[in-house]
Amino acid sequence: MSKPINCPQCGLGVEGTAGCPHLRWTPNRGSPIELAKHVLQSSPYTKGRGFSADSIPESWWEPQQDWLLERIFARLDVVGGFCFGDLVDLDRLCMDIWHAFAPDPERRLSAAQARED
Repeated sequence: MSKPINCPQCGLGVEGTAGCPHLRWTPNRGSPIELAKHVLQSSPYTKGRGFSADSIPESWWEPQQDWLLERIFARLDVVGGFCFGDLVDLDRLCMDIWHAFAPDPERRLSAAQARED
């Protein structure tokens, strides 16, 4: 018999009808790549820019799997394949993924701005 999984933030279990409000992903929903795509698809960060998970080609995802796992573990509490976190954690993960795929262009400072620093 395995030990029940409880949320590291609030202590509620993942089983039952009440459920934990911090539970963001369960192992039966798919791989880390599926989680990353879900985060992009549901985020106002990408939606507000007119993009979605489909904007990133399939060929990009597989080579990024180790990096994605690192970012998921950095942003979310992962216990037994269950991912817990606040909504802001998902937004931060989304920004990590999007910036890895399409980094913002480098901003050049004007001469006046450089002197102020």
